[in-house]
Amino acid sequence: MPVVPKFRLIYFDREGRAEVSRLMFHDANVNFEDHRIQFDDWPSLKSSFPNEQLPVLEYNGKQLSQSDAINRFLAKLFGYHGVSEWDCARIDEIVSTFADVVSQLVAVILEDNAKAKIEKYNNAMEHHVYPFYQMLETRLQAKNNHNWLVGNDISLADFALFNVTWNLHHNKGFPDNTFPLEDFNLLSLIVQRVGSRPNLKHYLANKKRNN
Repeated sequence: MPVVPKFRLIYFDREGRAEVSRLMFHDANVNFEDHRIQFDDWPSLKSSFPNEQLPVLEYNGKQLSQSDAINRFLAKLFGYHGVSEWDCARIDEIVSTFADVVSQLVAVILEDNAKAKIEKYNNAMEHHVYPFYQMLETRLQAKNNHNWLVGNDISLADFALFNVTWNLHHNKGFPDNTFPLEDFNLLSLIVQRVGSRPNLKHYLANKKRNN
């Protein structure tokens, strides 16, 4: 009998840098252990992980760190990384730009000063979020198939879009959760399409209740 891979995803008990991986696991209906570490326990555990950072993916007993590497590895395993070299490159381009956007948004979440938080939020939205979403919307308009960001099927890029958009609408670390996704019609439809996928519905419903 073929050996069934064993997956263990290790991160804190929050969405953060592990959430795109979780979305792919659930959508692909692949069993994995979603191991969540409490912040109070982290100081005594960090020395046992590569680079003393999370997330970490354990795959058949081997450890892989860095969220980008983990996401690309899982995307290739589960068929979410395109069907051509060009598709792969486009997906990586979009995901890397989302990582830049996320770094700006994380700075907003971590800001404690209310006035500075609003200023950082407005700057992130004006100079990073809106321009990138508009670029993606324009690129979609030029595609024959508008269903997904790259190619003709869901990919890592679509999960990244969904994750950032979800956080803009739900993360209480932002001073405003009224991001007008309706301004980007084709992107809005992709977000709806991802959220409506059968294997994700239960997970997302529970996540919303626990947010």
